[in-house]
Amino acid sequence: MIRIIITSVGSLVGQNILDSLEGRREDVEVVGINSIAASAGNFRCDCAYLAPPAARSIEYLERLAAIVRDEKPDLVLPGRDDDVSVLAQLREADASLAPALPVGLLALARVLEDKAESLQFARRHDLPYVDSVLAGEAAATARLLERYGYPLVAKPRRGNGSRGVRIVFEDTQLAAVAALPDYLLQPYLAPEAELANWRDLGRDGVPLFHAPPLPQIVCQAIVGPDGRLRGQLATIAELVMGRLERTWCLDDPAVDHVVSRYATAFAADGWVGALNLQGRRDADGRFNVYELNGRCTGGTTARLHLGFDEIALLVEAFTRHRLPPRESVGRHGIVTKSLAEFAMSPADIERLRDDGRWQSDSRRPSRPNP
Repeated sequence: MIRIIITSVGSLVGQNILDSLEGRREDVEVVGINSIAASAGNFRCDCAYLAPPAARSIEYLERLAAIVRDEKPDLVLPGRDDDVSVLAQLREADASLAPALPVGLLALARVLEDKAESLQFARRHDLPYVDSVLAGEAAATARLLERYGYPLVAKPRRGNGSRGVRIVFEDTQLAAVAALPDYLLQPYLAPEAELANWRDLGRDGVPLFHAPPLPQIVCQAIVGPDGRLRGQLATIAELVMGRLERTWCLDDPAVDHVVSRYATAFAADGWVGALNLQGRRDADGRFNVYELNGRCTGGTTARLHLGFDEIALLVEAFTRHRLPPRESVGRHGIVTKSLAEFAMSPADIERLRDDGRWQSDSRRPSRPNP
């Protein structure tokens, strides 16, 4: 029996990890950590703990450290970007916990969470990363515009899930973005033909719903605790409102080469665990990365259906336990996302909210006979 902790288990990533483990938990105990009691992910675990929001960093780190020391997990999987940095801090603070923490050095965690730092890392290792400048730097922004023109993409230096990302079409919008703190500007790689229609959406009133599909290249690599690459996969992902809707494999040796170079560079500098790359092709067809993550993603289950079992790779690399295989449609399949319901008991929610801890009936010790 192995024990896996999933942090931020109520997140989309947490859901994907749970879905990937579904049907093969006979020898796996799952412990969830979350900041919201009324979250479905909590009650899909064998046991769940309530923790402060990651924004309260010191309290969150202390709570997480206490849970990890009490539960003694074989593996801790981060469910959000904030958790990656916290686990890296915990790894450096207590070396005895390192074997269960699939993250690298704290300095590398900060490279992954900050797009400006990601750019510098890529330049140091001669890796393809999209041209990027800080939005408040007028001269650099002028150079970016002269080279690429509009549209530009504005995004927070730190952030994920497309939150805060804006498409900038003209000078007024650019000035507004320049006034925002810690924003980055990048060229919009290979703009879709319909992009001009998006620019004019508000002319006749802003649509109540508008969510065009946005394709991007998403790649996942797994680095074992020995620094060896255990597997990688490149896919095309269609996003709608920042959420993955359709996924299929991308067979492109040039993209695969970029992924392996990134994984090798991060591993050489001390990274272990998951490494996620997102990007698009430029006008010349070259793959440029524009975002890096050090965790599983909202596409983890989709990749599982395509035959890339990253959770099993992580579990085996860090615990030597082999999960039973899951049937897949193979590399030539297409995966679509659909919604599902999960009902929560008010009594379970209150127990977690009041006690800070909930466990399933199957995990509770049976009451001895009188």
